[in-house]
Parts: sequence; C-alpha cells; structure tokens
Amino acid sequence: MEEDSPGARYEAGLSDDRRAALGAYYTPPAIAAGVCEWAIRPRAAGPARVLDPAAGSGRFAVAARDRLAETASAATPSEVLDHVVAVDVDGDALALAVSNLTAGDEWPDEQQVRTMEASFFDCSPGAFAGEGRTGEGTFDAVVGNPPYIRQEQLAPDRDHYRDHLRAFGPEGDHPYHDGDRKLSTRSDAYVYFVTHGLQFLREGGRLGFLVPTKWLDTRYGEDLQRFLYDHTRLAAVVGFSARAFDALVDTVLLFAERCSDPAARADTVTDFVRLTDPVSPGRLARIVDGDRTVPGSQPFAVEADDSHRVVSVSQRTLAARGGSKLGYYLTAPTPFIELVERDRTVPLDTYADVSFGHKTGNNGFFLPDRSDVARWDLPGRFLRPAIRSLRDIETRRLEATDQFLLDMHDYVEAVREERPGTSDTDLEEAVKTALREDGHDAVLTYIQHGEAEGVPEGRTVSQHTPWFNLGELPAPEVLHPVFYNERVFTVENAGGFAPTNAIQRVDVTEYGNVVPHLLNTTLHKVLLELWGRHEGGGALQLLTYEVASVPIPDPARFSVEERAAIREAGERLLDGAGTQQALDEAVLAALDVGLSAEELQVAHERMLRRRVDGADTVAEQVRDDGDGRSGDD
Repeated sequence: MEEDSPGARYEAGLSDDRRAALGAYYTPPAIAAGVCEWAIRPRAAGPARVLDPAAGSGRFAVAARDRLAETASAATPSEVLDHVVAVDVDGDALALAVSNLTAGDEWPDEQQVRTMEASFFDCSPGAFAGEGRTGEGTFDAVVGNPPYIRQEQLAPDRDHYRDHLRAFGPEGDHPYHDGDRKLSTRSDAYVYFVTHGLQFLREGGRLGFLVPTKWLDTRYGEDLQRFLYDHTRLAAVVGFSARAFDALVDTVLLFAERCSDPAARADTVTDFVRLTDPVSPGRLARIVDGDRTVPGSQPFAVEADDSHRVVSVSQRTLAARGGSKLGYYLTAPTPFIELVERDRTVPLDTYADVSFGHKTGNNGFFLPDRSDVARWDLPGRFLRPAIRSLRDIETRRLEATDQFLLDMHDYVEAVREERPGTSDTDLEEAVKTALREDGHDAVLTYIQHGEAEGVPEGRTVSQHTPWFNLGELPAPEVLHPVFYNERVFTVENAGGFAPTNAIQRVDVTEYGNVVPHLLNTTLHKVLLELWGRHEGGGALQLLTYEVASVPIPDPARFSVEERAAIREAGERLLDGAGTQQALDEAVLAALDVGLSAEELQVAHERMLRRRVDGADTVAEQVRDDGDGRSGDD
C-alpha cells in the first residue's frame, strides 16, 4: 500500500478521538513487508494461509498478499486473495482494506476478498476453517499491528478480551485466565491479541506483530513473557532507533513461532535486535531468521554491524528467569549488558529495604509548611519534619526542611493504651476527647478544620484509623526519587525527614558504609535509565519494585580496600570536597569492567539526552503511555 493511497489518506485523516477509540496506529509499508517475509514461508501445497486480526485499512494484509504471490508463484490471483483473511471492528477501515487488496489490474474484484467486520475476540479459529480446514491451527501466519487500547478503556469489558485464555491449559484448568500463570488483568489490548492470535496458528505457524515496548519492562508484561516461553519459540524482538524508523521508537516487532515441544522451545535462541539504520524488508527478515548460537559458558552473545546490533539469549535462560526486565537488551550499550548479566551485580533489595513514601491522601492538610504551623499554632509534638519532593533539592545530603507531616501516631497509640477495649470505630472520638482534656485545642481545631474541608471523605484518608492518623512515619537513610528529569540523583537523608509518596524510601540493611555511595555513582544513573520507564515529556519513572530490583555492584565481591576507597570517595563527594569522577573511578576500579569514568559519564549523558530531547523531537507510533524506550549507542 503506497503512502499516498486511499488507505494511507484514511489513516492520516482519523481524528485523535477516533484514533484513540480504535487504538489505531499504522505501520510503515517496509516494516509490514519485512514482517510478512519472515512470517509467511513457502509451502509445497499452494499458498500459506494468513490472518490479520486488526487489519485497519490493510497495510499488513496487502504485504501478506504480495508475499504470498512471491512464495506461491503458481497460484492464481484469486487463490492468493482467498488465503488472506482480514478482521477489523472498523467497517470503514475494512472497506479500504478490500479496496487496497484489489487495487491493480492483476487482482480480481472485491468479491474474492475474505474479511470479517467484528471484534477479533468474537472470532474463533473454527470460524475461518472453510473447505478442507478445521478448527484450531488453521493459519500458517498471523501478522499485524494490534490496536493500542489501555486496560482502563477495554470495551465492552475486560472479560471480552480475557475469555479466550480459558482455552489454554488442561481440561477444566485455566492457568492463564485465573490460575497460577494468570495474565494480569492490567494488561492492555495488544497482549490479548498476541495470546488469542496464537490459537489461530498451526504448529510451527509464525506470528509477527508490531506492539508497544511496555511488555518488556512492566509487571504485566512479565506475565506475557512467561506465556510466550510456554507456547512459542520466541524468535526475536526488534526495536528501533530514531535513525532507523523515528515513528517506531516506542514499539517493537515481536516474532514468535507456535511450538508445543518444550525441548524445542528451550533450545531456541531469542534475538534482541536494535536497528540503528533503515534496512530493506528482506534484510529485516534475514536478520531475524539468523541461525545464531550462544556459547554454553556465556549468558548472551552479541553481533553488530553498521545497521543493527543483536543480543542473543537462550530461551531456556529467559524461561528459567521467568518474567523480568528485557528492554535493556535493546537499549543498553553492550558493556552494561555484560555487567548486568554476569555475577558482578545484585538487585538493590539484596542489601536494602525499598518501600513507598508516605501517601497522605491530602497533602494540603497533612503536609503543613512553617507558615501553616504558625497560622494554626501546631505544637512540635504533633509534627514530623518531612520532605515532599526532591525536585528543587540541590544538595546530595539533606539537612534542613521547612515542611512537616501531621504526626498523630504516638498520641493515638497512647489513647488506645489508656482506654483498653476502645474499638476502631470509637477511637476517633476518644482521641478528640483526650486532645480536649490535655489542652491541645490547636490540634483539635486543625482537625475540625480538615473535617469542614471534607478531608476525611478522601479515598486514601478514609482508610486511616482514625482518619487524621498517618501511622508511623519512619525516615529512610536514602531518598530515591520516583521521577527524574535531567537531574538523576539520590539524596542522603541526613536530617531524618519522613518522605511523601513522591519519593522511594531506601533503608540499607548491609554494607551501610558502601551501598549509599553506590547509589550516587554515574553507573547507578545509567542503570536507572535502563531499568526505569520513559514517561511523557522525557521524564524517567521508577516504581517501588523497579527501584528494589535495579542492579547495583555487589559490595560482597569487593575487597576491604576497595570498599574503603568507595566509602572515602563517596563521603568526600557528600561533604563537597570530592568529585563525581573520583567516586566513579573507585567503583569502576573495583568492578574491573574496562570502562573509564569518562566513558561511563559520556554513556550516561547520551542516554539522558536521548530520553529528554527525544521526547520533543520523535514522532511516536503509539500514544504516549510512559513506558517506551528508544535509542542506540
């Protein structure tokens, strides 16, 4: 389908609202052709059968038609069209797909085209059986660009997309629907297109989809990864740099082959391909179909040239690991992949407890500043020095704050102890009575002010017991932001401040003289770029479990002298007497990875600039949802 075809004009003319409702984001023709070249293999007995379950105006269907004409040259045009099935819920788009499929004098009229205007999840494999074809596994290839619809917007409901998962597993058992391998109910629509699409493939049939990058790095994506390891030979995942296809930097190509043989799945080598320059459809297919191996002693293998890099990993290794972060195979410079894959790093939570900061439910009430404290005459007994955000913090060691959290915990517990048998329901009035009796009228007035403002009615606040009690407010050793922009950093919590939920809490449990300094290295900044999610506007976000799992150098593998050197360089940096260079050099010397501090810092600056600047300059294929990755070395 040409870029100026009716289908292309239809795609470009969709309103933003219509595009969002359909989840419709379209594919460059060269990409569709490359996917079809890989997925559609020549057959001895006539053309292969191909299904596009989200056909839109026909980009993949046309590419499939052309590939079938090439691989089955003896077939008539009518026979070729008979072997392409296009499904879409949008009748207007499907009409254009028919028009595009029959454009040109060599193709028969529209009556020959096999289409179905329906939700793919109202379709079963048997619906397309036809003459000489029966039931499940009736297609040789399933290709397409599934709609990008977030899980909150699945219509008519989530069950419509999930019911097909009952078909996977033993009779009477539904492990992927509601069992021990359940796919997350937070999955977006494209996940279900992958799982449902596999049911339409014969054994050895191939699936080639263009999907968002999210499944490589999110918690729900881990469930899809395990599903793929259980049912397919995961051949390749292909990502794009801006130089290759700047409209696709937040998407990847998924190449998988249906396989019921566990040994064959385990023996598969999965290739993570990053295209750094445009390639032809044939070259893309050949790259993906490369017969690569991973030496038994190696966790991965690397192949690179001017147009692409391939990181190859055994599917046995991936499956044994279960769902995990995979995006760094595409985005990380090679030395950092080696660092993460080998035994030189461990997850942060090996030596620290990581938790969410305090979620108040209403910062306006629970987080007074000094002027609020003076206005309401709140006594220090009921205030906990706090930190709301690190955005404007310029120091690595935080020793002062002008904000507080309302701290009623000790007082509430004292009232509970003094009045044994007081129920949670009666506790609020008991505390208010105690405040009045103890002369804490200012605190009682402030609580009554909150009630007049409707604070107790908030969803989070209503879960407190009583509503004005935030519970214990411990202070962590290290403050780790949830969001980063251009400044990627952590802060030593020297003042012992209680953080809000804009900050992750890191409490070091072992190697307390070393681990906090590791979090101040440029290496940690690089690993955060690889482990985090790229949010709208170029921000980097890390959820609690992601901070907990981010790799750090393992201090247990350092000598006493190496740990001492890191500690000294880290302390000098915090005191303002040392440099980032000295700390980076101390850690790199202990790791012995063949990187200089300058190279490390240049690598981080490139990754940061790619994230921040790319948010403004790269046209996105999918609607921004904060989980995309992009870039090249």
